[in-house]
Amino acid sequence: MTYIPSSRDLNWTMKNMHNLQSWAVPSGGFVVLFDHNNHKFKTFTIAQPDERKTQNFTSTCTNLLNLGYTESNRVICEGVSSTDELLKDFFQYSDDEIERSKILSILTQPDDPRFSN
Repeated sequence: MTYIPSSRDLNWTMKNMHNLQSWAVPSGGFVVLFDHNNHKFKTFTIAQPDERKTQNFTSTCTNLLNLGYTESNRVICEGVSSTDELLKDFFQYSDDEIERSKILSILTQPDDPRFSN
């Protein structure tokens, strides 16, 4: 089934990425680096995502494309099985930095009952 974003999906994505230089998406197994000035993004993905992660990756990228961004590069990170590993191995985040980022994300993410725990 082809994903077609709703205006609600696009609005949530736009609010979530606003002013971010990078965005880690554990549910999709990837990290996005933004070049907002040029409306471009680069993705770093885990090597073997499961079907759910693949669907979340596809829907997020589709949303970004619909918001006028272009994917400039995609890096498939061999030997990496989680977003935490991506952040450690490719961006040199410490465990503490990852934990702080997760807490900050929870505190600042746009409210949408579809994504409540």
